Amino acid sequence: MYRVHPPYDAAYYIGVDLGQTNDSTAIAVVEEPVYLHRINGWLPFDPGWHAPDALPPEVLASVWQTMLRHGRPHGPTLRARHLERLPLGTNYVDVVARVKTLLATPPLVDRPTCLVVDITGVGRGVYDLMRRSGLDAIGISIHGGSELSVTGEGWSTPKRDLISATQVRLQSGTLQVAVSLPETATLIHELVNYRVKIDERTAHDSYNARSGQHDDLVLALCLAVWFRDTWLRYYDDALNGNMPEIPVVHNGRRF
Repeated sequence: MYRVHPPYDAAYYIGVDLGQTNDSTAIAVVEEPVYLHRINGWLPFDPGWHAPDALPPEVLASVWQTMLRHGRPHGPTLRARHLERLPLGTNYVDVVARVKTLLATPPLVDRPTCLVVDITGVGRGVYDLMRRSGLDAIGISIHGGSELSVTGEGWSTPKRDLISATQVRLQSGTLQVAVSLPETATLIHELVNYRVKIDERTAHDSYNARSGQHDDLVLALCLAVWFRDTWLRYYDDALNGNMPEIPVVHNGRRF
């Protein structure tokens, strides 16, 4: 059993939906911008939102330390920076190798990154393979119920929570997907073909792609987005999502 404690200062979230016989493995990388407050006025950057790869690692670390102590603005706009579907039938050893290669690629290699993997069904074995390969993966077990719980591998979460977290962000414009990404058209196709069904007898809702369609990219994206919002909201809620106006003292002068 692994007790996973994700870093609060993660700048990137990688969602991996593991494929099976008829589905491809999908990978989505979501970026969270950081906010440069006036308390960091000594830094040679303008206050406001910045992409994490636009700041040197040492500056990024300093900014995150400030936000960790004092809070941060609420609801940053997340950006999907990478979407990928591995060829159908790719074996799981090659999947792990691909994820390791991705993590060793700039800007992920020198920025804090969370790796979130669907371990439902066959995914548990691949998750163990990732851990043995040195990857600090966080396992997500997806179920059709309504209860969220912490597990030894990470989290057990309702599928409705995964989908709704991403849906809310897309509708509010706080999740952006670049048109230039090679798999953006595939993602849009999957979103269009996604369906919510409600059983008239039990009122139970289910979330799946239309018959004959795939939803692997959707789930990979949802894993990254949901995890970011679920894990960090406890910190944001405690701080009311605000960055207080804190005076800066430097060399005895108050700014």
